[in-house]
Amino acid sequence: MGEWIKAQLGDSFCTLAAMRGFADCQSVRDHGANAAIRNQALEPGMEVYIPDLVERQDSAPTEKIHVFVRQVQFAAIRFVHGSQNLDFAADVTINQLAISNYRTDRAGANGFDAFAPVNHWRYHAASHADPDAFKVEVTDNRSAAATVDIILEALHPVYVGGAVTGHDLNWSSAAETTRRRLETRGFQATPLPDQRYRSPYLRLVTDERDKATRPQQTLLVTDDQPNEEQVEILDQRVRATYLIPSCPIGGNAQCRVVAEAPVGINRRRIKLCVGIIRANAGDATGARGITEAHVRHRVFRWLRRAYAQANMAPKLVGPGIRLLDPPDRNLLVVSDIHGGRAHGITSAGASPSRMTFTVTTDRGGGVTHSKPVAIDIPRAPNPGARLTPEAVANLIAAQVNDADFEAKVFKNAASIGFAKTNVSADILIKDKAGGKVTISAVRNTDRNASLRMGTLNVQRWPDEGNAEYEYGTRHCRQLLRNYNTHTDRLNCFVVGRYQDADTRGRAYSPCVKMPPEFQPPLILANSCVMGATSNSGPVMNGGDNLPFTFPHEAGHALLDVGHTDTRSELMASGGTSQSNSVRATKRLCDNPVTRRFTNYRPNTTNFTAKDPLFAASHLGTISVSIFENW
Repeated sequence: MGEWIKAQLGDSFCTLAAMRGFADCQSVRDHGANAAIRNQALEPGMEVYIPDLVERQDSAPTEKIHVFVRQVQFAAIRFVHGSQNLDFAADVTINQLAISNYRTDRAGANGFDAFAPVNHWRYHAASHADPDAFKVEVTDNRSAAATVDIILEALHPVYVGGAVTGHDLNWSSAAETTRRRLETRGFQATPLPDQRYRSPYLRLVTDERDKATRPQQTLLVTDDQPNEEQVEILDQRVRATYLIPSCPIGGNAQCRVVAEAPVGINRRRIKLCVGIIRANAGDATGARGITEAHVRHRVFRWLRRAYAQANMAPKLVGPGIRLLDPPDRNLLVVSDIHGGRAHGITSAGASPSRMTFTVTTDRGGGVTHSKPVAIDIPRAPNPGARLTPEAVANLIAAQVNDADFEAKVFKNAASIGFAKTNVSADILIKDKAGGKVTISAVRNTDRNASLRMGTLNVQRWPDEGNAEYEYGTRHCRQLLRNYNTHTDRLNCFVVGRYQDADTRGRAYSPCVKMPPEFQPPLILANSCVMGATSNSGPVMNGGDNLPFTFPHEAGHALLDVGHTDTRSELMASGGTSQSNSVRATKRLCDNPVTRRFTNYRPNTTNFTAKDPLFAASHLGTISVSIFENW
């Protein structure tokens, strides 16, 4: 009796028929039980009836050798990486594909060698070094051709309730579907009876410039335009299709074999929230006109494309993207940067020294409240008895705290280039009723300790000196201490422009290779402050100028590194590329390509000590709470 079979991925009428002894699919298609699907190509899940073979008797002269061939599986397709020594049949099938980390036309263990050309299907040592490069192998024991045609397509994920429930080719337009299609060729690699064909080396890429560099060897897997937010790169799948030439049916119903593989390996998400700072309280946009839509474009196009090569994607988490007023002028710093202790004497030698200021709150409706604050610091009997900045800050906080105001003291990290025992302290003052706090009239007479106020200017953001690199200026801390409320995500803020207009952004890293005294508190680490514009043009608007600046600054925090001298790398020194190109600063090196990155070291004035790193695989190993499984 015949049998019903549920088609699996890769099945066709011809292959199912051949496995059961039929010469081709015609008899199976013609059976009445298959009338509803006989003029279709098989899809996974379709029910196919395979009839019994009709018994046939053949006669032949005795005392001679006759060959009778039993029909078996004759056509198949799969993804492979290839190998130098194994037989083709012994090569491992690839079940997952990944975005290549290489410059598209480069290869080799150092990333600088040439990638094999489109007619090279044999082993190529430099191309083989890229673990993300792949080939498509076709088996067809009935083909007489020297080459066969292979189709690759990027499949569109179908979402229901935010979850992927399937894949199709229904991109936002026919043009988008066409962009994600690659027609390549398989070259005969082994003869009959196990006849296999191999494609040239291929790669997955996320942008059009890389695609244009090797159009016949790259498949585009990228965001869907104009709906760039709606499709994750790492939710896509790649389908390889081979139309079986010996199938008696033509057109859309022609038998084919297919293989599919997901894009991405061990995928993870980068938790992210962004604050857009207004130039003035209540403005409709951020400084320089930045809007939420602008930031979303930078996140879901360029940040996502850059980190897809590390099998990661950004994910907006609470509080998401916020439009924020400039923070209150509510931060004081004792002995900013240098962390000097209070001597208790003035520069003229008088004692005690004094620190004074006024704190005012505006609760709206004409309701204000001001409070003068003053502390006297007595002369220390010996150097060891001099008050630390933290001790001075606690004295100030005790004077501030009352029914209206609350002051919190924060011990900062030691500054690069200073002794680890010299540590400044911040004082953040808030109105318990939620009013707007302003500090004014700051005075200090101590010979050694200082008292300064954070006075950030959103339109001319102050730059860091070398000693402040690990935790930022007091103005930056004024922003971060007011608006950073979570330590398990990457916190980014967008201001107008840096005081040095050549600066496009700054990031604050966890500095895990520094001694603990020099490591910034988590509330400050894993943050970046981006300028909306720069001397090189817009940085965070809705366009594509400086596309890799935001991913670059985020990389400082996520990787906890400085720069590398290799210009094709995302973390290259000398500024990110102003426009996208195959040579742009956008790669995240990974095994086997290693680059040397600068790192923080104590008692220096800047980044030092270049350390070798596989950037992509290093991601996620620092501040692990920022990352989550897919």
